[in-house]
Amino acid sequence: MRELSFIVWGNAIPKQSTKAYINKGGYGPKIFCYTPKKITNWHDDVRKSVLPVKPKQLFEGAIAGIIIFYINKPKSKPKWKIYHDTKPDIDNLTKNILDPLHGVVLNNDSQLVFLIAVKIYDPENTPHVDVTLFELEENKEKITTLVEVLDRATTKIKILRGNK
Repeated sequence: MRELSFIVWGNAIPKQSTKAYINKGGYGPKIFCYTPKKITNWHDDVRKSVLPVKPKQLFEGAIAGIIIFYINKPKSKPKWKIYHDTKPDIDNLTKNILDPLHGVVLNNDSQLVFLIAVKIYDPENTPHVDVTLFELEENKEKITTLVEVLDRATTKIKILRGNK
């Protein structure tokens, strides 16, 4: 079972809709679509972060993912608060981690069959995203179960939070 772990430093950027504008000059109005610069910059950061650990071959078959978003905690939040339960939405954050991995690590993010994503406040106030992807075993001898994936995620979160 192949595994890949990497960290993307900085504030995670949620996926946004493509922006459009109308150019009324020239031969009549034309609609142009573009992706905001901060999104393309974030995609570049994700790709640069995975390059040092990039596998020689793309992951094949079923994949599980554990993505932990560490977000700065505002001073107004109590010290005991761990989970970031406000915007941005976790699904939009996750899309902006997985999309840049197409053709770099994955053939397509549809390969993910288990995905555990967590938004927590970073006790160090150094925003980053911790990503782990691994191929699941699915053959006559062994099938990776949801319990095994959850166990790995729980262990990873405990270790990262210093609760070994």
